Amino acid sequence: MLASRCHVSHPGKDTAAEAQIRATLSLRSDALSRGECHVIGRQVSHFYVIRAIGSGGMGVVYEAQDTRLPRSVAIKFLKPGLVHDPEAISRFKREARLASSLNHRNICTILDVDEGADLSFIAMELLQGMSLKARLAVGPLSLDEVVTVASQVADALVAAHAQRIMHRD
Repeated sequence: MLASRCHVSHPGKDTAAEAQIRATLSLRSDALSRGECHVIGRQVSHFYVIRAIGSGGMGVVYEAQDTRLPRSVAIKFLKPGLVHDPEAISRFKREARLASSLNHRNICTILDVDEGADLSFIAMELLQGMSLKARLAVGPLSLDEVVTVASQVADALVAAHAQRIMHRD
């Protein structure tokens, strides 16, 4: 997972629309947490899991509090159906190893990787702001915004490719 750190500005957009989108995504997060993994409210290693923030093909991402250092983090767990799949576990560990080798302003930083009690996870920096998906729900991007986002994504991919890492999403 090479989470992109792209900034999309949206001057003049209605903040009520943003609030509505955030509320919708919050409801989605609650549904994710009920259906995917029962870690909310639990301490896993030195992370206290707060809420679900997204889901992908292999995992579910949560916001968590690092109890050793005073910071919020994103923590990705393998989906419950994959925790006993050796191939999925291997891919998950490889993803963490490869992503941790990258250092770029448009790629989130991997902070930790661990496993135990059927819970393999990757802890990474928690990026604040609106996701591109949420921003697109507000309305179409301007040409300048498209160029900005595309430029940031391309820069991140160039950095990954320079390390012989290919992003497959």
